[in-house]
Order: sequence, then structure tokens, then C-alpha cells
Amino acid sequence: MPIIVPDRLDLVQMALDDPITRAMPLRDGASVALPEDMAYAFIVFTCRTGSFYLADLLATSGYFNSADEDLAFGPVTQRCARDNIGSFSEYFSALSRTGSRNNVLVLKCSAAQLVLLAWHGLLQRIVRRSRFIFLERMDKLAQAISWSIAVQTSRYRSFDETADITPVYDGADIADRIARIAYENAQIALFLGINGIVPLHIVYERMAAAPLEHGRNVCRFLGHPELVCDPARIRLLRQATDRNRAWRARFLAERTQPAAGS
Repeated sequence: MPIIVPDRLDLVQMALDDPITRAMPLRDGASVALPEDMAYAFIVFTCRTGSFYLADLLATSGYFNSADEDLAFGPVTQRCARDNIGSFSEYFSALSRTGSRNNVLVLKCSAAQLVLLAWHGLLQRIVRRSRFIFLERMDKLAQAISWSIAVQTSRYRSFDETADITPVYDGADIADRIARIAYENAQIALFLGINGIVPLHIVYERMAAAPLEHGRNVCRFLGHPELVCDPARIRLLRQATDRNRAWRARFLAERTQPAAGS
């Protein structure tokens, strides 16, 4: 099935600027071996929407692999160096063989990574046997605050071992991140929509409130209504603290204060 990468919202430029594109040769995905009967499930997300939580939730079923940052620059280049893999297409071929469970490969995927897969001719080959879950957080301010804290502390998951760094509030940074979140959500919607891909839309806040129900819905969407997820086995803990609430109050207060001289 042909995949269109529209020259809007910087989608083409994302492929050109991606560090994987710059670091590795562009090899046509049609020339690499992919398992013919493999199904793919893409958790499409923006930063701090609970993609690790959903991946963990699905893995507790015992049926699916635990998706990680398998399409990010670091993991890709590290495995390529270790296993003497020469291109992103060959990397994806190897990942399909070794990262899946029960003939299903669950992948976390940003807008940029969707474009990267299409740019290398891989998504075209598997789109008909793929399902897409669009994970979105409705509270964009909370998402941006969480992102700002995670970037400063390098702690994206509750069990990540990092240095003890105290993040610093920056209202301008939070506002910029809200804009980036909105833009990246638009990129995802454009890419999926123009290619006729209808995803399952999962709202983070509703999933966090009712994980068992949402786990069943996702498993049903993936063609496995018999599977049951166990939220009690999720490794992640909630990371928001009083700091997140204080930053939210400060951000909103700053934006309701009258401008100087008004």
C-alpha cells in the first residue's frame, strides 16, 4: 500500500533532519526480509502521554512484547554497532525477528518515527497488517510540565536511575512545550488521516483511571479479545508530585496577571 508523506507541517523535513537519516544510509525497505505473517501494533504518542504505561499494561497480558524506545536514535545505533547492521531497514528487519512475541511486534512510535518508517519504505510493506493506537493527553499543561521536569532530570520512568537533580521552573519553556505538543499531535493526525489510517484513540487520563477496561479495549482492537491485562503488574509509578501542582498554579497565575503598563 502506498504511503504519502505530505509536505506540510514539516513532515518531509523531519525525515531529512532525523539523526538516523543523517547517520545511516537510505536503503530501500523493499530489499530487506520481513516476516510475512508478522502483525505490528504502533503506540503513536507525543512525549509524556503514558506510552510506557500503555506498553507495560499490554505486556502484563503475557502475550505482547514490552515496547521500549526501539525506534529512537540511541537504541538503533547501539544495536547496529553491536550487531554490525548497516542500515535502518536492516535494523527494522532484525527487530521484527527478535523483538516480537507471538508473531506480534508492539512499537512505541512518534510522528517523526512514523515518517522515518515511510521514508525507508518499510511502513508501506506492513501497513495492511498493522494497527495504530493514538495516545493523547487532554491536559496539555500537565503534559508540558511533566516533560519539562523529565528533560531536566533525565527521569522519564519512575524506575530510571538518574542523578539527583532539582528541576527549575521556566514558564516560557512550558509554554513552548505546549505549542510543540499541539504541533506534534497535528503531525500525527495529518499523517494518519491522509493515508486513511483510522487509529484507536486512547486518552491518557481515562486510561490511568480505568486501566483494566482500556487494556481490554486495546487487546480487542489488536484482535485478541480473550486477553486480560493486569494493572497490578505495571512497573511504573505515578511521578507527579506537589512540584507539578505548584508549577501549574504558577504558570496559570503568570498568564492572568495584567501586562506591565496596562
